[in-house]
Amino acid sequence: MVSIKDVAEAAGVSTATVSRVL
Repeated sequence: MVSIKDVAEAAGVSTATVSRVL
């Protein structure tokens, strides 16, 4: 299973931004 962090890094998005979206 792919974690959200892996997807974010692959998309070039910072984890901070992903955390805010979630």
